[in-house]
Amino acid sequence: MIDLSKGISYEKYFEEASEEQKAKIKASYDNIKFSSNSLNILKNLKNTINIAAFSEHFCPDCTATLPFMKKMQEINSNIKLYIFGVDGNEETIKSYTGEVKIPTVIFFTEGMKLLGVYNERPKVLNEKMKNADNDLKLKLINDYRNGKYNNLIEDEIIGMIE
Repeated sequence: MIDLSKGISYEKYFEEASEEQKAKIKASYDNIKFSSNSLNILKNLKNTINIAAFSEHFCPDCTATLPFMKKMQEINSNIKLYIFGVDGNEETIKSYTGEVKIPTVIFFTEGMKLLGVYNERPKVLNEKMKNADNDLKLKLINDYRNGKYNNLIEDEIIGMIE
């Protein structure tokens, strides 16, 4: 069981980042535009959603993903975000994913019933990468980190909480 009280807020997470990391996180945040359908789902959530996010500032995949959680929290105060570092949490991450990759974002009900797990990148993107050559994999990852596949992140996380 994850002790949410040991997590930090997004604001604290952002505050602890270097200036360069803050600029990247802010750019990612500014690039997020939820679809009207997702906005509607988020605004109409009545129950608490607890999000345990395992993340590190240096990780570009975390920089692409964590701002989504912050925007969701801003849209609906029933969304509670708790951020944890990887150090000391490897076994917890493995217990949900089978391996340690970041970001690992775990969605729970208020009573801590598991709703879903987002691990590293969207599943649809990982499927595209399975049979891709190295050049295509690098392009897909770079595009993902630059916001080209934000819709895939959105679809996956909204699908877990609706």
